[in-house]
Amino acid sequence: MGDKDNNTSFFGHLLILRTHLLRMLLYVAIGAIVAFVCDEVVYDYIIFAPRSEDFITYRFFCYLSSLVNQMGIEVDICWEPAQFVLQNREITGQFNSHVWVSIVAGIIVATPLIVWEVWRFISPALTEGERRSSRGVVAYVSGLFFMGVAFGYFIVVPLSLNFFAGYHVGGQMAVDNLIELSSYISSVVNISLSTGMMFQMPIAVYVLSRMGLVTSSFLKKYRRHAIVVILVISAILTPPDVASQVILAIPTYALYQVSIAIAQREERRREEEEKNTTL
Repeated sequence: MGDKDNNTSFFGHLLILRTHLLRMLLYVAIGAIVAFVCDEVVYDYIIFAPRSEDFITYRFFCYLSSLVNQMGIEVDICWEPAQFVLQNREITGQFNSHVWVSIVAGIIVATPLIVWEVWRFISPALTEGERRSSRGVVAYVSGLFFMGVAFGYFIVVPLSLNFFAGYHVGGQMAVDNLIELSSYISSVVNISLSTGMMFQMPIAVYVLSRMGLVTSSFLKKYRRHAIVVILVISAILTPPDVASQVILAIPTYALYQVSIAIAQREERRREEEEKNTTL
């Protein structure tokens, strides 16, 4: 009888998990369909926007450059996007990119609902105290993800495109950059999603701290090692120039410091619970 109950409970959890997964797929599908139908908006105003000199990042740096120059400091950080030609050499290339971009857009837009479904699945297994301390987790995870995607899209993507698309070798026999559509889209999507995931560091540390696998002293002890890892990851995600690496490394390191504070807060909470239990 006990085995039957256990089996029923196990399959019951599988059915519940399947329900949540189907809902996640539904949210992504709805977002993907909307993105697929609104392809002109998605491509002209989002995907291809970093190629335009009117892109908000370029205008911001030009404004910042003029502001600094007015203060008597000669700094020229006003830059324009590199000029290159996008091409498609596969008969299904544009259709495949249309589908892929729509799916990614659906995932990004549906992120809060996906996180909410994950939370609904795991929350029944938590204690009342754990649910209280985890209140707002959907907003935190979604907010950090959107912040990371925005940082990657508005900062890292323009820097990467400007460096790689404008890079030339040779002199009189210079090679023109005819960039594949799939390569361009992969760069924009991968950079944006990668920075979005990197901004989840405080959430990951919080979970590991709750499980007792990470402590603030451990994070402080290996702070220098973390800086090296952050710089390596930044070097992978950005063009091979110091400025781009530093631009990505600074907020990532700031998140590492926030993670240390989160781990310390969790340790203090655990100590207070142990004191109350002892009393």
